[in-house]
Amino acid sequence: MAPRRVPEDGRITEPGEYALTGNRTVRGASPPSEAMIRIAADGVTLDGRGHALVGGGVSDTTAIAADGESGVSEVVVENVAVEAWEVGLSFRNLGRATVRGVEATGNSYGLLLEGVAALRLADCEVRENLVGVSADAASAPVAPALDFGSGTDVSANRLADVRRGDDC
Repeated sequence: MAPRRVPEDGRITEPGEYALTGNRTVRGASPPSEAMIRIAADGVTLDGRGHALVGGGVSDTTAIAADGESGVSEVVVENVAVEAWEVGLSFRNLGRATVRGVEATGNSYGLLLEGVAALRLADCEVRENLVGVSADAASAPVAPALDFGSGTDVSANRLADVRRGDDC
Protein backbone atom coordinates (compact mmCIF):
# COMPACT_ATOMS: atom_id res chain seq x y z
CA MET A 1 0.00 0.00 0.00
CA ALA A 2 1.35 3.43 -0.95
CA PRO A 3 1.85 5.97 1.84
CA ARG A 4 -0.80 8.63 2.31
CA ARG A 5 -0.02 12.28 1.64
CA VAL A 6 0.53 14.45 4.68
CA PRO A 7 -2.69 16.50 4.98
CA GLU A 8 -2.45 20.18 4.03
CA ASP A 9 -3.23 21.20 7.63
CA GLY A 10 -0.34 18.98 8.81
CA ARG A 11 -2.40 16.98 11.31
CA ILE A 12 -1.86 13.22 11.18
CA THR A 13 -4.68 11.61 13.16
CA GLU A 14 -4.65 7.98 11.96
CA PRO A 15 -1.93 5.30 12.17
CA GLY A 16 -0.03 4.41 9.01
CA GLU A 17 2.61 5.61 6.60
CA TYR A 18 2.62 9.22 5.39
CA ALA A 19 4.82 11.02 2.86
CA LEU A 20 5.56 14.62 1.99
CA THR A 21 5.07 15.43 -1.67
CA GLY A 22 7.10 18.64 -1.67
CA ASN A 23 8.86 21.22 0.46
CA ARG A 24 6.79 23.26 2.89
CA THR A 25 7.71 26.78 3.88
CA VAL A 26 6.13 29.12 6.39
CA ARG A 27 4.66 32.08 4.54
CA GLY A 28 3.76 35.19 6.47
CA ALA A 29 3.01 34.96 10.16
CA SER A 30 3.25 31.49 11.63
CA PRO A 31 0.73 30.59 14.34
CA PRO A 32 2.65 30.33 17.62
CA SER A 33 2.69 27.03 19.48
CA GLU A 34 1.42 25.13 16.44
CA ALA A 35 3.61 22.60 14.64
CA MET A 36 3.71 22.53 10.86
CA ILE A 37 3.20 18.75 11.14
CA ARG A 38 1.57 17.34 14.28
CA ILE A 39 1.49 13.57 14.73
CA ALA A 40 -1.56 12.74 16.85
CA ALA A 41 -1.82 8.98 16.24
CA ASP A 42 0.19 5.98 17.36
CA GLY A 43 2.11 3.86 14.87
CA VAL A 44 2.90 6.64 12.39
CA THR A 45 5.82 6.69 9.96
CA LEU A 46 6.44 10.06 8.36
CA ASP A 47 8.68 9.91 5.28
CA GLY A 48 9.83 13.32 4.10
CA ARG A 49 11.14 11.83 0.84
CA GLY A 50 14.06 14.24 0.97
CA HIS A 51 11.88 17.35 1.21
CA ALA A 52 12.34 20.24 3.64
CA LEU A 53 10.18 22.01 6.20
CA VAL A 54 11.48 25.58 6.38
CA GLY A 55 10.35 27.89 9.18
CA GLY A 56 10.59 31.61 9.42
CA GLY A 57 13.08 31.69 12.28
CA VAL A 58 10.31 32.77 14.66
CA SER A 59 10.10 31.85 18.36
CA ASP A 60 7.47 29.38 19.55
CA THR A 61 7.32 27.41 16.27
CA THR A 62 7.94 23.71 15.63
CA ALA A 63 8.41 21.78 12.39
CA ILE A 64 7.30 18.29 13.55
CA ALA A 65 5.72 17.39 16.90
CA ALA A 66 4.44 14.19 18.48
CA ASP A 67 2.98 14.09 21.98
CA GLY A 68 2.09 10.92 23.88
CA GLU A 69 -0.67 12.71 25.73
CA SER A 70 -2.64 12.57 22.48
CA GLY A 71 -2.34 8.76 22.35
CA VAL A 72 1.02 8.48 20.57
CA SER A 73 3.57 6.02 21.94
CA GLU A 74 5.64 5.10 18.87
CA VAL A 75 6.63 7.27 15.90
CA VAL A 76 9.15 7.18 13.03
CA VAL A 77 10.34 10.32 11.20
CA GLU A 78 12.67 9.89 8.25
CA ASN A 79 14.23 11.56 5.21
CA VAL A 80 13.31 15.16 5.94
CA ALA A 81 15.16 18.43 6.59
CA VAL A 82 13.93 20.90 9.22
CA GLU A 83 15.43 24.38 9.14
CA ALA A 84 14.84 27.78 10.81
CA TRP A 85 12.38 26.76 13.59
CA GLU A 86 12.53 27.25 17.30
CA VAL A 87 12.21 23.43 17.51
CA GLY A 88 12.96 21.14 14.59
CA LEU A 89 11.51 17.92 16.08
CA SER A 90 9.60 17.83 19.37
CA PHE A 91 8.83 14.49 21.01
CA ARG A 92 6.98 14.42 24.33
CA ASN A 93 5.85 11.51 26.48
CA LEU A 94 6.68 8.83 23.89
CA GLY A 95 7.60 5.22 24.46
CA ARG A 96 9.76 5.00 21.36
CA ALA A 97 10.89 7.38 18.64
CA THR A 98 13.02 6.57 15.60
CA VAL A 99 14.62 9.34 13.56
CA ARG A 100 16.42 8.35 10.34
CA GLY A 101 17.98 10.44 7.63
CA VAL A 102 16.89 13.73 9.20
CA GLU A 103 18.82 16.97 8.81
CA ALA A 104 18.11 19.54 11.54
CA THR A 105 20.01 22.79 10.96
CA GLY A 106 19.57 26.44 11.85
CA ASN A 107 16.99 25.86 14.61
CA SER A 108 17.07 26.92 18.24
CA TYR A 109 16.68 23.22 19.16
CA GLY A 110 17.32 20.51 16.59
CA LEU A 111 15.55 17.84 18.68
CA LEU A 112 13.64 18.49 21.89
CA LEU A 113 12.89 15.39 23.99
CA GLU A 114 10.63 15.40 27.02
CA GLY A 115 9.70 12.09 28.65
CA VAL A 116 10.93 9.92 25.75
CA ALA A 117 11.72 6.38 26.92
CA ALA A 118 13.69 5.22 23.86
CA LEU A 119 15.21 7.20 21.01
CA ARG A 120 17.02 5.80 17.97
CA LEU A 121 18.87 8.17 15.63
CA ALA A 122 20.51 6.88 12.45
CA ASP A 123 22.07 8.72 9.52
CA CYS A 124 21.07 12.11 10.92
CA GLU A 125 22.79 15.48 10.79
CA VAL A 126 22.04 17.78 13.73
CA ARG A 127 24.29 20.78 13.20
CA GLU A 128 24.40 24.56 13.40
CA ASN A 129 21.48 24.86 15.82
CA LEU A 130 21.73 26.68 19.13
CA VAL A 131 21.30 23.30 20.89
CA GLY A 132 21.51 20.08 18.89
CA VAL A 133 19.60 17.68 21.18
CA SER A 134 17.90 18.76 24.39
CA ALA A 135 16.58 15.99 26.64
CA ASP A 136 14.91 16.30 30.01
CA ALA A 137 15.90 14.06 32.91
CA ALA A 138 12.92 11.75 32.24
CA SER A 139 14.11 10.93 28.70
CA ALA A 140 16.37 8.07 27.70
CA PRO A 141 20.04 8.74 28.39
CA VAL A 142 21.72 10.48 25.48
CA ALA A 143 24.64 12.13 27.25
CA PRO A 144 27.48 12.31 28.00
CA ALA A 145 28.35 9.43 25.66
CA LEU A 146 26.74 9.82 22.25
CA ASP A 147 25.88 6.54 20.60
CA PHE A 148 23.11 7.64 18.27
CA GLY A 149 23.79 5.00 15.65
CA SER A 150 25.62 4.82 12.39
CA GLY A 151 26.13 7.91 10.29
CA THR A 152 24.75 10.36 12.85
CA ASP A 153 26.54 13.68 13.32
CA VAL A 154 25.55 15.85 16.29
CA SER A 155 28.17 18.60 16.25
CA ALA A 156 28.93 22.26 15.54
CA ASN A 157 25.89 23.47 17.48
CA ARG A 158 26.45 26.91 19.02
CA LEU A 159 25.58 26.42 22.72
CA ALA A 160 25.62 22.64 23.13
CA ASP A 161 25.53 19.54 20.99
CA VAL A 162 23.63 17.63 23.70
CA ARG A 163 22.02 19.21 26.74
CA ARG A 164 20.37 17.22 29.52
CA GLY A 165 17.72 18.76 31.75
CA ASP A 166 19.76 17.65 34.76
CA ASP A 167 22.95 19.37 33.45
CA CYS A 168 21.97 22.72 35.00
